[in-house]
Amino acid sequence: MDWEPSNIATNKWYLMFASGPDDQNTVTSSRNPDVYLYDLGDTKTSTARALYTIQTNVAGATDFFGDVGVVDWDLDYVDDYAYIGTVGGNASSPSGDIYRFELNGSTSTFNAANWPISVFADVNDPIAQRPTFAKD
Repeated sequence: MDWEPSNIATNKWYLMFASGPDDQNTVTSSRNPDVYLYDLGDTKTSTARALYTIQTNVAGATDFFGDVGVVDWDLDYVDDYAYIGTVGGNASSPSGDIYRFELNGSTSTFNAANWPISVFADVNDPIAQRPTFAKD
């Protein structure tokens, strides 16, 4: 797919972020972790912007997500995967994993519900930091 900056069908931008802790004293969450996408829209035409919620139903009921890392492995100007860690458990028994969201599909027909989510690394330790990527 060729990227053309003047073609809005292939030039869509979203801000991706995740739910964090909702109890700052215990640094825990009372609900399942979710991911949110904010449609940054076309700044030239002021198109309506939307907030999408991806209910993941992953991790534990009191887990929350850390920072999101997104990567374009094949360098075609379309992001391929998003990686995000979880923080769970408690102070005496912390837990966590790294999940991978496959950002598949056409950029002109956005549907995050079709993104497969899988455990990328079962580390059983809290991961709040955004992953760093390197290609060898």
